[in-house]
Amino acid sequence: MKKILFFLLATFSVAMITLTSCKKDPVDETVDVSFKTEILPIFAKNCSTSGCHDTETAKKDIILEKHDQIAPKAANLIKTMRHEDGVSPMPKNADKLADNDIELFSKWIEQGKKDN
Repeated sequence: MKKILFFLLATFSVAMITLTSCKKDPVDETVDVSFKTEILPIFAKNCSTSGCHDTETAKKDIILEKHDQIAPKAANLIKTMRHEDGVSPMPKNADKLADNDIELFSKWIEQGKKDN
């Protein structure tokens, strides 16, 4: 009986550690969002990959690799990330971005779309 209880406790502990370590922290409202270290990596991973919105293969000339390409389109981009009505949801043929990434991008917009 003790072995079963120990096994269950150990399994539960591992599961809780795994679940809590996978959850991203919410966006800190008091800290400026960095374009270079927080926003650009979201676009590099999800948007400016080959065949999507990179310089060489971008469709409709929508290139999303630099601040001056992303900032002017931010109002529409946040709608596509949120899968709002009236826009094509992005990323195309993929899961919706993580809520934390969308929240971070939204906060960056609210903070003035700084190139920092």
